[in-house]
Amino acid sequence: MEWVIESYDRRTDRDAEHSFATESAFISAAEDLLRNVWEGFVSATLPDGTIVRDERDTTTPAGKALFQMMGVFAEFERAMIQERVRAGLERARAQGKRLGRRPIDARKEAAIRADLREGKAGIMKLAAAHGVGVGTVQRISRALALNAV
Repeated sequence: MEWVIESYDRRTDRDAEHSFATESAFISAAEDLLRNVWEGFVSATLPDGTIVRDERDTTTPAGKALFQMMGVFAEFERAMIQERVRAGLERARAQGKRLGRRPIDARKEAAIRADLREGKAGIMKLAAAHGVGVGTVQRISRALALNAV
C-alpha cells in the first residue's frame, strides 16, 4: 500500500483521487482487522464445538487496547474527512465561488427593518408575512439593536 502525503493545494485531481482511494483502503483494512480481533475477543469455540461468548470487558488489557485502537482509527478518519472538506472549500474559493447562503433581496430586508422599527408584529409573524425564516428576522433585529446602541 502506498501513501501519498502532500498538502491538497499541490495535488492534481488524479493525485487527490489516488490519495482518497489509498486512505479508504487503509481505513477499510484497519476496520476489517479490528472486526476480526473484536470477534475473536467476544467469542471463542471450544474443541467440542461449544461457543463461549465473553462480555466486552474493557478492564482487561486486550479490551483497553482494542478500544484505544478503535479510537485511533475513528480520530484518523475524522481528520481525513476534515482535511478533504477544507480542501474542497479552498478550491471553491480559488475558483471564485461564493460560499454560504444567498443574501435576501435588499428591498425585502429594508421592508423587514421598517416593520421592526414600527413594531408592527412579532418576529414569527413578520417572518411569515415576508416569506423568510425566523432566523433572518432575528438577525436583522439584532443588527438594528446593535446600531441603536
